[in-house]
Amino acid sequence: MQTIGHAGHVGFRVIPGGKTRLTWATENGRFVFESSDSIGSAAWLAINIRPVQVSQVMVVGFPIGENGMRFFHV
Repeated sequence: MQTIGHAGHVGFRVIPGGKTRLTWATENGRFVFESSDSIGSAAWLAINIRPVQVSQVMVVGFPIGENGMRFFHV
């Protein structure tokens, strides 16, 4: 896990198939992702997925959740 003062811009997009895609510049490094069905939840779970580098952008995609709402820690 990397600790930095500012992660820069992280792009967010809902894509077909009920998935979420996050993107960021490769210069900002790699991150650990956690998710929860509730923003106030104490149960944040690590998402076991690796980002893929596409040119100068890191890309990660994962399911939104059955209720259509998902919250993330990056």
